[in-house]
Amino acid sequence: ALALLADTSLIVLGGSLKRRERISARLGDVMSQLYLASAVMKYYYDNNKPNTDVDYVIWTLQECLYRIQIAIDEILDNFPQRGIGCLLSCVIFPYGRAYPKPSDKLTKHIVSSMLAPSDFRNRLTQSCYISDQEDELSYRLEKALLSVDRVDAIWKQINKAVQMGVVPVHFDAAKRIRAAQEAKLINADEVKVLVEFEALRSEIIKVNEFSFDLNEVIV
Repeated sequence: ALALLADTSLIVLGGSLKRRERISARLGDVMSQLYLASAVMKYYYDNNKPNTDVDYVIWTLQECLYRIQIAIDEILDNFPQRGIGCLLSCVIFPYGRAYPKPSDKLTKHIVSSMLAPSDFRNRLTQSCYISDQEDELSYRLEKALLSVDRVDAIWKQINKAVQMGVVPVHFDAAKRIRAAQEAKLINADEVKVLVEFEALRSEIIKVNEFSFDLNEVIV
């Protein structure tokens, strides 16, 4: 489809294609998505096609094909010669759009699996530096990531209690934790996990605050 579009554009538009930046940019978008899809496939095969990567490969290919489809549609909808644009549309997409976006279910699945230690994540981060010093951001990020599963399960209990009216909805995180403990929904160990995680999260999202003359870091 890209070859057909590029050749037809050159034949019909000639040198004016360079001045029609939107068309040439969309052709570039198609090429970029093809490159990304090819890179994902190569990575998958170079690592002996691990089962843990299948969903990620499917998501990426679906996303790339969808973006390619959008770019081609925009080219054809805005092709200077409308008759040629309609003809190309019938050739490339004879039955209309063929590629849907990745489903929300698949997206949620791959994001959830990224938040837990796995061979896939280890391969992606094998060249990333992770400090063993507690005051380093990379250490905090890794520690927080390893705690997400347990913390998420505890917060689900608390949020359910909020929905049921056991814990007041207007409470902030700290007060909700205390209220849940007083209601014996969570134990002391779970409280400690949540408090440590919230402190860690606060440090991770913290940004520097500068003085008005920008010469001093306040936080």
